[in-house]
Amino acid sequence: MSNNHNQNNKFDDFQLEEYKNISTSHFESIKQVSVFFRYYLLLLSAPALLLTLVGTGEGNMSTFFKGNLDKTTYDIVFAYLLLISAAGLCIFLFIINIRHDAILYARKVNKVRKYFYENSSLKVDDYHKYLGLPIVESKPRYTDNTIFFPLIIVFTLINSAFLFSAFYFRMLHSDYVFNTTLFELDLPLSRIYLWIVFFNILGHIILWKYLSYRRENFYLKSFAFGVDIDGVVNNQTEHFAEWLYKLRGKRIDTEKIKEIPVRLNKGLNVDDFDEQVVFNCKEYWEGLREKENALKTINDIHKKFGYKIFVYTYRPWGQMSDKVKNEIIKQNYTPLLKNDIVKITKSSFKNVGINTFIINNWFSSILYWFIPTFLKIRTRVTIEKGNSNISDTRFSFIVRNQTLLLNRFQGAKRNRLKFFIEDTPENAIKLANLVDYVFLMNQPYNNDENRYRFQKNIIRVDSWNEVYSHLKQLS
Repeated sequence: MSNNHNQNNKFDDFQLEEYKNISTSHFESIKQVSVFFRYYLLLLSAPALLLTLVGTGEGNMSTFFKGNLDKTTYDIVFAYLLLISAAGLCIFLFIINIRHDAILYARKVNKVRKYFYENSSLKVDDYHKYLGLPIVESKPRYTDNTIFFPLIIVFTLINSAFLFSAFYFRMLHSDYVFNTTLFELDLPLSRIYLWIVFFNILGHIILWKYLSYRRENFYLKSFAFGVDIDGVVNNQTEHFAEWLYKLRGKRIDTEKIKEIPVRLNKGLNVDDFDEQVVFNCKEYWEGLREKENALKTINDIHKKFGYKIFVYTYRPWGQMSDKVKNEIIKQNYTPLLKNDIVKITKSSFKNVGINTFIINNWFSSILYWFIPTFLKIRTRVTIEKGNSNISDTRFSFIVRNQTLLLNRFQGAKRNRLKFFIEDTPENAIKLANLVDYVFLMNQPYNNDENRYRFQKNIIRVDSWNEVYSHLKQLS
């Protein structure tokens, strides 16, 4: 009891420090908005230098406004003012992101505040008496129409004024930008410049709304679900025991499998040759039974929760010695060919209406980003190559070793997976550092709590129905 009390006190202290740090970051972000707005005002003084240079000499300023100077002068003024307008747009976007950071910090402070209110002994009535600031994470809004909106208007008007001035001064000399007949699309500026300024104003508002929408719905969030196949989608453990008896005449108790691969378990009398014979038999893979509701739940996760599905499996089979091949044929079964794994894996999903794109080499990983867009394929299946245990990016710039990166760990990083369902304890522990939650499908070889130190974001499940129930709470 006292141990739990101490743990709670430590977490309370952590939350208090977090509250202080985030609050400080929030106010610093607000200061940064003011600082960069001053830089922006400094940028506005830049045209003064240009006008000073143009106006040097008697009558030059009036000559400039009459359009009687050489074309180069007007081109320089045009480009200069366009550049200032573009720089103003970049500062505008940067300040929006700083403002969004300030709002993000404010929301996190709200969550910490809620934690202490929820864990206090106050009654509901008293709770609201002392509640002066929000405790919900949805406030304040990113599209703030009160405090920040006037600044949006200022940026929009000033940037558009520079754009308008650029076209206005360019038209003093000529109504055409290129002043040549080579460009048939060189329309008179007088016909289009007001439209350009209008779309510039509209673009500022749209960009602000778009960045706010992205920050609200996608920043620090992910909507992708990773799935291991063997031992998770199918009943690999029991199936292996059945086929080990069929092909090698050996019986094993699946509850005694405490490590993967099976040959590492002492006392089971299974060696590497036994595994090679079983896993290189085509009928073994064709007969793999699906766990109850596994593929249906995967389909529901995609269609009902809107998650992209990324499937991973390590199946380096189809290449075997003559001794293994002859043993399989001797038992009246078919040796597995190199491409059979791809076909069998694809068909297992297709049977329940899940259209997949199989990635089993570096080239297909590139094609994935183009072909599925047009074919509306939303489930990606990666057949891992090389060392499926590599979780770093040391080979990322060596093309010949790109196949080593076709594994679940790199996929979790690149595709920003939120959930992953695994059965191998070592993989689950590493994935817990890369995704928000890992579902660990209970198996005899992953239930040794003394051997493995599982993180808090690893959730044990016995079935896909349990996975679905957890998703309803965590999504």
